Amino acid sequence: MTGDKFFSSVVEHNAAQEKEKAEKEARKAEKEKHQEALEEWKKLKAAWDKRVEAQRKRYKEALSQWEQRSSLRNWSAADRVLRKDGEAADSDEEEEGDSDSDSGSGSDDN
Repeated sequence: MTGDKFFSSVVEHNAAQEKEKAEKEARKAEKEKHQEALEEWKKLKAAWDKRVEAQRKRYKEALSQWEQRSSLRNWSAADRVLRKDGEAADSDEEEEGDSDSDSGSGSDDN
């Protein structure tokens, strides 16, 4: 290798090293920036998760209270229906018993 060629290859090599070093520093700066953004996102997500969990807890409590109130209302409504149906069922049974004896099938008359 002659002096000029050697010198230009050294200059190119140094330039390539400088370029790689600058790219490496740029990647490192970008990574640090990303890490900071990620940490900020994690903090925001943790706060969001707390709000969601509190909202779920409030919902479950409200649902439980509603189910208790609803079941009490349903029991009292069902109880009223059963009483009415029970009275109606008793009178229906009496009517069915009367209709069997009035049917005139003649099986008991022989």
